[in-house]
Amino acid sequence: MRSLSGGDPAERPRFGPVEELLPFPLEFEPNRLLAFLDDGLSDRRRAALTARLREWEPRLPVAVEIVPGGEVAKSIDAWRQRALICRDRGIDRRSLLLAIGGGALCDGVGFTAATWHRGVPWCALPTTLLAMADAGIGGKTALDLEALKNPIGAFWSPEAIGIDPSFLESLPARELRSGWAEMIKAAWIGDAALFEQWEATPPSASGSVSDLLRAPTREELERVVEVKLKIVECDPRESGPRRVLNLGHTLGHAIEALESVEAPRRTHGEAVAVGMAFAARHAVARDPSNRHPLRLLRLLDACGFETAGPTTDFDALLSLVRSDKKCDGDAVTFALPVEPGRVDLVSTPLSALRDTLRSGAVPHPPR
Repeated sequence: MRSLSGGDPAERPRFGPVEELLPFPLEFEPNRLLAFLDDGLSDRRRAALTARLREWEPRLPVAVEIVPGGEVAKSIDAWRQRALICRDRGIDRRSLLLAIGGGALCDGVGFTAATWHRGVPWCALPTTLLAMADAGIGGKTALDLEALKNPIGAFWSPEAIGIDPSFLESLPARELRSGWAEMIKAAWIGDAALFEQWEATPPSASGSVSDLLRAPTREELERVVEVKLKIVECDPRESGPRRVLNLGHTLGHAIEALESVEAPRRTHGEAVAVGMAFAARHAVARDPSNRHPLRLLRLLDACGFETAGPTTDFDALLSLVRSDKKCDGDAVTFALPVEPGRVDLVSTPLSALRDTLRSGAVPHPPR
């Protein structure tokens, strides 16, 4: 094993067909492999992945477990079930866990790896656009606690990450769009040229305003991954600069939590898009002379995201924001879009956020 931190904090993903990615080349020899496969994968995919993993035998024992994906994968009960599987499969510090699935499953399995025997190695093969662009990279693992998003977590980086863009070919349209929210976020933060490219030609199936989005090219995905890697490399423990990656997430997480018992419910990407729209409006409210943040709003609109409309419960939203780990008393460290390629971190009173909320920055749930 390369380190006691679960690998390099900014482990660089390998791109390619899954047949070339598995088995991952590692700098240590595990004594057994336990793979957690997302139950959202098709039967065909699961069978092909299982067959590929079995090729590690007889060099080491291989166990494959189909487990729930989606947000339930980050529940304490799901973590407990994975821990019991680790116990039953004899997982120790020389064993290897493997997460194959969406962002929530990668988060949950990563946290299982961080906490089982105080840390065992793991690898990630994200299968959704959201996971490839954000959740599967950077070493942040987490669980939810009732309505709170990610209050339980650990920094525990995977030994290896593999990205096979072919998984996106069968991704449902809504999940693909959810991932594009993170793509747009990353481009605004660290690749202005890429953001401007999408401004000129929105990434929709028709190249114009549409809520039916295409899959990203490999180059687009690699550039978005590079944005996150550069930020994580300079701030692996989120002590400062890495917080720009929270653009759209402070309010987005609160919206997800508030709507968790309502229907219809937004996906994570849809909630982040709302959060980015809110952040853009709040940035303009603070500095009316700067109209650049409205460009972020326009691109989100062009991609079919809902970005305007009232909410009915400001107090509940702000209460959830107050519970955010970035909150300090009556203020929160807020990521504000300034212009493509620049996000400022600003300590913002919750009262100021309330004023922007009242202006209609949070839309109704999608139809």
